[in-house]
Amino acid sequence: MKQYRISEISQHTENVKVLRLKSLDGDNINFSSGQYIDVSIANNAHKNDVDYTSFSITSLPSNKQYLEIAVLASGTYRQKIFDASIGTQLNINGPYGDFIYKHHTQLLPVFIVGGSGIAPIMSMLRYISHKFPATECTLFYTCKSKNNIIFFDELNSLSMKNTMLKCHIVITCEKQYNKFNGTGIPKSLYKDKRFSQGRLYLEHGRIDETMIVNRIKDIESKIFYLCGPYEMVIMLRFILQKQGVVKNCIKAELWS
Repeated sequence: MKQYRISEISQHTENVKVLRLKSLDGDNINFSSGQYIDVSIANNAHKNDVDYTSFSITSLPSNKQYLEIAVLASGTYRQKIFDASIGTQLNINGPYGDFIYKHHTQLLPVFIVGGSGIAPIMSMLRYISHKFPATECTLFYTCKSKNNIIFFDELNSLSMKNTMLKCHIVITCEKQYNKFNGTGIPKSLYKDKRFSQGRLYLEHGRIDETMIVNRIKDIESKIFYLCGPYEMVIMLRFILQKQGVVKNCIKAELWS
């Protein structure tokens, strides 16, 4: 177990904060992109509560200055982490997990994620942009609305700096759909300079077989990383296998 403290807090959506954690002894843990850690509040007085919760690491593995996690305010103990202030001390165990990005020279990565499933993928995208900037990679990120996009600004920045990265933001919210204009982009998004100046591709709907077939060419040359709700990941795995993707080329992280 290592001890960290919260050094920075940024609010990304109404119910998601991104926390940066600094090690008290100055020695950051070593991890691979995609792994997670168990987090508990040091000296937690609520002994009847679950005493830890797990978070995927979103930061770059080579960044030894801090760890970064995205905290969704859901559940009693996660809410306590969400409500914690700068300076709060945390106990960290890990890293854990085998949902890890491994670079392939012959297979191009495609990331398909839903909601807070962007967390481990963010570390992978940062890693690829830092270590393998010439690698073509594609992200499909589905959210209910613009207000639910976590890491919005950085995804925009990464896609502008790295021309090999294509980010597809898929909006599912029906209220947004009713505001769509003839371009297929909601009016509220069309006026957002982060979209008009960046390289984020916007569309309404759901990530289904039709979208995968139409948007992903040469599917046999890709390796897929899926992360999100259980039903979504199971459906996507079935679709990809139906399209001829072998099991070894489908990596998945899912939760109920």
